[in-house]
Amino acid sequence: MNKIEEFIKEKFKEYYKTHHISFPDINKREFGIGSWDKKIEMRHLSFNSDELLNNFLINDTPFYISCSSAYYLYPELRPMVKKEWTGADLIFDLDANKSNNIKEDLEEVKYRTINLIENFLLTDFGFSKNEIHLNFSGSNGYHIHIRNEEIRELKRKERREIVEYINGTGLNLRSIIQKTPDRKFLGPTPSDHGYRGKLARFVVNNPERYHPRKIKDKTYLNNWKNTVSKGNWTMVMKSINQQKLEEDLLTLGVNLSQDIDINVTIDLARLLRVPNTLHAGSSLCAVKITDLTSFEPLKDAIVFKENDEISIEITEEVPEIEFNNKTYPKLKKDTKLSIDEPYALFLLCKRYAKINQ
Repeated sequence: MNKIEEFIKEKFKEYYKTHHISFPDINKREFGIGSWDKKIEMRHLSFNSDELLNNFLINDTPFYISCSSAYYLYPELRPMVKKEWTGADLIFDLDANKSNNIKEDLEEVKYRTINLIENFLLTDFGFSKNEIHLNFSGSNGYHIHIRNEEIRELKRKERREIVEYINGTGLNLRSIIQKTPDRKFLGPTPSDHGYRGKLARFVVNNPERYHPRKIKDKTYLNNWKNTVSKGNWTMVMKSINQQKLEEDLLTLGVNLSQDIDINVTIDLARLLRVPNTLHAGSSLCAVKITDLTSFEPLKDAIVFKENDEISIEITEEVPEIEFNNKTYPKLKKDTKLSIDEPYALFLLCKRYAKINQ
């Protein structure tokens, strides 16, 4: 174990000594732990109680710890068939698209997470807020756990169908808007459920997208909104580029092929980060979230205090980053500096820096 690993491990141990970690139905779950270089290096672990889990975190202090979405009779056995699978939570793993602006990347994935929860899980699927459990991943996104007895026994096929619905697989205008023999167009209203209602609300709320030159013509815009609200799409379909409307329809889903790992949702034995544990790729905490709108990961997921400064050397160029209510400037490779502990830990875990000898 190198100097950085020893240092990070000791800091993580300090955190676990003062924070209690719990997970529902813990004795039915499989756990996996990771090293500095691999997020899951060992699995098939089990804990019969929160107390045993916390003792393990304090004494062994893994760099990562993950837990199964599945429930088993014998979670510690191997191969997998011996565990005797009895069900699994429905989970979603949303990751940010990576660029040079970490804050913007995290804002984008937060928007998509809100869209998934508010416009699909709560509405189209009818889950209650009490059944939806959300936590930051500890690095680049969010994890959603849905604990509901009715969906627990769903197999891969049914879970894939849920993914395909959210992704908007197979959507097209012809299935939503019909042309009548007398050349009129009938379609959805804003009060309709599912994608029909989503499309109608989008068109009603964004007339300027289709008629930018008529944005000041209130009479025209009111007629536009009123006809769609009644399910009459004749005015819409005859006055706009239908290809643009088809493209807009496809944006109403959450693009699971890019922003959510589809295999996470359909995998009946997937391991995900244990909420409120630390992530060795960032030093941030996979905190549970009650209000996603106000949540700021580069502030609210920081658990270490600015008690000390750490002397580090930059090993990879660091972009300007907003972190813990401060803006840290771009740093060039080979720069040596002393910096406050939370940001130093972040850079060390991101592999941007090493401890200055």
